[in-house]
Amino acid sequence: MRPSHLLPVVMLTFGLTALARGDGPPDVATPDRVGRVKIEGNTFTRDRVIMNQLGIYPGQVLQYPKLEDARMRLARLGIFDTSEPPEVVAVPNELDDFKDVIVRVRETRTGQFILGGSVNSDAGLTGNIAINERNFDITRIPTSWDDIRNGRAFRGGGEELNIQAAPGTTFSRYSVTFREPYLFDTPFGLTTSLYYFQRSYTEYTEERYGGRITLDRRLDPIWTASVSTRIEGVSIKDTPIGAPTSISQYEGDHFLAGFRAGLKRDTRDSYVYPTKGNVFDIGFEEVTGDHTFPVGMAEFTQFFSNKYFARDDGSGKHVLGIRTQVGFAGANAPIYERFYAGGIRSFRGFAFRGVGPFTPGSDYALGGTFSFLNTVEYQIPVLPSDKMFWVAFVDHGTVESKVEIKDYRVSVGTGIRIAIPALGPMPLALDVAFPIVKGPGDHKQIFNFSVGVFGSN
Repeated sequence: MRPSHLLPVVMLTFGLTALARGDGPPDVATPDRVGRVKIEGNTFTRDRVIMNQLGIYPGQVLQYPKLEDARMRLARLGIFDTSEPPEVVAVPNELDDFKDVIVRVRETRTGQFILGGSVNSDAGLTGNIAINERNFDITRIPTSWDDIRNGRAFRGGGEELNIQAAPGTTFSRYSVTFREPYLFDTPFGLTTSLYYFQRSYTEYTEERYGGRITLDRRLDPIWTASVSTRIEGVSIKDTPIGAPTSISQYEGDHFLAGFRAGLKRDTRDSYVYPTKGNVFDIGFEEVTGDHTFPVGMAEFTQFFSNKYFARDDGSGKHVLGIRTQVGFAGANAPIYERFYAGGIRSFRGFAFRGVGPFTPGSDYALGGTFSFLNTVEYQIPVLPSDKMFWVAFVDHGTVESKVEIKDYRVSVGTGIRIAIPALGPMPLALDVAFPIVKGPGDHKQIFNFSVGVFGSN
């Protein structure tokens, strides 16, 4: 059984109460201190999951701005009802001079079983069988049929489990991912994943299988440092007859191992529908195996919203999002580890991997070792329920064979986002975009569609 916060709360409250009534000299400027922390409404979620997000404990000096910070962290977990968001308030204690902190939550459905199919302008027709639980608990083994029937089994630990099988015509992916955000109730988090991936491109067919382990450490409520390693096998086959050596030389089986260190700062108010705050993520990876090369990536996304456009309940916000991504890889990076752009996920108005470099005199994409991609997107709600949004955007940037900006591209477009409960938390995205500045050999694609929203993860 994992430790409960109830006993420490009672003991600390008793000791601090006695101290407050002691014979020490009075201090007129004595700040408020936290007495008891009471949690209400969590039927399945363990107290420790909520306490880990609060960062507020008995005996601390009560800093009132931290109450709102804690409320926001609880709200963006995605395990509580958004129609009645969590409350974190301080109230006087009738027995002493401390202030009790009351946390009120209302749980929502956190598990999903998806069985169906999807069509995507980048990946074609894909089937989808997925199980996702955002409030998983690997230690809550069912002891009776009632635990399974009422949803208590394997639920309430704040962990995340995702199992996915997505066979498709040009793209297939099978994966299992488990994340424990507070390993042994410490500031460390652990994420493990196993995966198999197959994708048919114009230039070749790629099969990739492997695993990744990530250990992260929260430095404070917004900064996180991480280290990770991946081990993968990659098979390149079905290169076209007569393909240039720059592509055909990679046909066969390859092994790679990557070791990455990263730093992330995240102040978004939501992981799914962010309306304010920003996220900064930077990392460096050294890859070895059949090819040895470095990879560096940095990304910054900022969200702005205006309260004057919002409704009284906080919904209906107009949101402006700005994102910049920059990446580089060593000159020895193989074709399957380079940067590509084009499509709804990276550069709308261009076909999937339709932004150069290309082989001279052909349509074969070579990928680049330098990438600089940017987006500005404005979102306006169309329906009062915030289930449909209109967006306008500008995508701009480039992918180059070396660190330079030679052929800069720009596209403009518009689209809609439709929330469909059967698809899970991510909305259906439909976009129309037009390139206004292209590079040599680029491939246009006016219409793009997928499931997702700008700046979510």
